[in-house]
Amino acid sequence: WGLAIWQPIYLCVLAAHLDTCVPRLDGARQPWSARDGFTHGVWLPPHAPAGGALEQRIARGAAEVARFCARMHAAMQPVLAVPRKSADATVAECVLAAVLLAARRARADVAPTRTWADRWLSGIGVAAGCGLLAYQNARGDPALMLDRKICCHHFRRRDGDKCASCPKLTQGERIR
Repeated sequence: WGLAIWQPIYLCVLAAHLDTCVPRLDGARQPWSARDGFTHGVWLPPHAPAGGALEQRIARGAAEVARFCARMHAAMQPVLAVPRKSADATVAECVLAAVLLAARRARADVAPTRTWADRWLSGIGVAAGCGLLAYQNARGDPALMLDRKICCHHFRRRDGDKCASCPKLTQGERIR
């Protein structure tokens, strides 16, 4: 599920924050390789991306992501039955990770980043799926990181390590 949605989500979030317009995801295609099981890029049909102020771009981007994920979830259910709670949590995690990346690129402070995150999540309708954890980084500056609610099972991979934001880790371990 995460492989099917992350690229279009990042595209919308990063475009909204780092560009002047947001792409439409209607008709988006993602080439998939049976050889490695991964999607390879996102192809969009010709269209006129939506512009506007940042707030408008976030609202439009959130609406695009919500529609895209609803269509993708419905299409995948016969093949991969992802429970709605897990699907929404993954969407929220992808959105917040992309918001954190956009904020880093824009050198944004914690307060606007939290506001952006809230707008994205409420616009998509996945506000309870994941959050942001405030902490002080090594320099003592305020910072944000993902506060996952559902385990992504990264530890089941060959190396057996938990991801840095694993909810199975203590808050202190996640911050470290």
